[in-house]
Amino acid sequence: MTSKQRAYLKGLAMSIDPIYQVGKSSLTPEITKGLEEALEARELIKINVLKNCLDDPNEIAQIVAERTHSEVVQVIGKKIVLYRESKEKKKIELPTDKRNSGDKKISGDRKQTSANRTSTDRKSTGDRKLSTDKKTSAKNSYSDNKASSDKRFADKKASADKRQSSSKKMFSDRSTSTNRNTFRAKKHP
Repeated sequence: MTSKQRAYLKGLAMSIDPIYQVGKSSLTPEITKGLEEALEARELIKINVLKNCLDDPNEIAQIVAERTHSEVVQVIGKKIVLYRESKEKKKIELPTDKRNSGDKKISGDRKQTSANRTSTDRKSTGDRKLSTDKKTSAKNSYSDNKASSDKRFADKKASADKRQSSSKKMFSDRSTSTNRNTFRAKKHP
């Protein structure tokens, strides 16, 4: 199983719940038989190892994989994920790795190596250059957007400051005369 396939199966396993629990009695023949049936029906299963089980979950995963002829996808804490391709009811289509040790199969027995690649294969480097151009233009558009948003923010702030200062002036003219009169009245009765 490749790492790409394993990652795909891990993603699928995130959404499923454990269907078997391994407890104090650890692995029994009944649990093994049930796991075989579940693997045939579902292909991908999750097992929960309970706290009262004294065995290590990694060891349990290896033993179950051997007995059921399946593969261990992952063991996280006390959860085990197993995969086995079904013989009758194939449900999961694993991604295939398109690269085979740097050589591409063209037709017949002739393999394409780095020495005799065609111009279409060389386009990938041009595509990389285009993608960096897109990144540069994205950065430029980001900086342009940021500059325009900074200008709008400065304009809004200036207009808000102008309104605030004019309202302060208006209220300060009214309040100073009344405050002075009340102050004088309290100070000199």
